[in-house]
Amino acid sequence: MNKKFKSAINKQIAVIGLGHFGTEMTRELFENGCEVMAIDIVEERTLAVAEFATHTVVADASDEATLKRLGIAAFDAVVIAIGKNMQSSIVCALICKELNAKNIIAKAQDNRHAKILQKIGINQIVIPEADSAIRMATTIINPNVYDILELEEGYDVAKIEVLPSWVNKSIKELDIRKKYSINVLTVIRQDNTFVNAIADTVFSEQDKIIIGGLTEDIKKFIYFV
Repeated sequence: MNKKFKSAINKQIAVIGLGHFGTEMTRELFENGCEVMAIDIVEERTLAVAEFATHTVVADASDEATLKRLGIAAFDAVVIAIGKNMQSSIVCALICKELNAKNIIAKAQDNRHAKILQKIGINQIVIPEADSAIRMATTIINPNVYDILELEEGYDVAKIEVLPSWVNKSIKELDIRKKYSINVLTVIRQDNTFVNAIADTVFSEQDKIIIGGLTEDIKKFIYFV
């Protein structure tokens, strides 16, 4: 078992549905320190993720008794990544809501599917792109991260909330580049104005910042700090 980074908070995540999106989500969460229960109705799919999932379960996640038995409400987050079966996805989401599961994230096939999920109270919905599983996994691990994007191979940018310990301090005073091997590219103020990040820029409490750096350095910063 190989874990790239050890998360400061060992979160327990359930991933339901192990197609491409669910598999990549499971891998990314596990490799970054989460305990992941991977669930699918097809045994071959659970076997395919066994190397990088903490637990695998062959089960029908649209069955209320099954989700109750698995203790779905105890997980820090539940990712519903069921693929082509829209009905199973919707029923699973509804049961998770009724069982008071926390932080439900659901994959939608299209806008119609997304609208149905919204109507039953699922607020975090993703219509997958190539890298959306990795981006969503990052926000599960650190909710202060709004987005992360690979600009080119090996170099990422991310939008995050300013750290509380940085408030009323300047970039120069914090020595961010030397301490974390990242660059603050832009500061976004509370009124959505953009400020160029220079050495004398002082952070305010409601600031959001755009940071850039090598992929490994960005991930270390996001998961450790």
